[in-house]
Amino acid sequence: QYFADILGPNPKEDHICAKILKADLNGALVCVEKSICESNVGIKGIILQETRKTVRIITKENKLKIVLKQTSVFLIEYKDQLFRIYGENFTYTPSERSRHRFKNRDIIKLL
Repeated sequence: QYFADILGPNPKEDHICAKILKADLNGALVCVEKSICESNVGIKGIILQETRKTVRIITKENKLKIVLKQTSVFLIEYKDQLFRIYGENFTYTPSERSRHRFKNRDIIKLL
């Protein structure tokens, strides 16, 4: 619902990528696809807090996990599409990220 509100009814594919990168991801459902710390791979949950270098994720088991952005790759789903976000490309606070200019290669659409 959060991304639907941000993106509007019929967003263009290029706009989806740009908007997801600039969005405040607090409350978003994510999955850690890759991480230098193998115990973080596969963590699924809701982002509770996002800082410049970390993401705090609450899992279904009600456990709080802290994942470093710099060394991780995240998956976000929107309308049956998966988007891969490389953590090193959004190592900013949400307020800084809204002003940052990203290139199209910073996010990859998977499906």
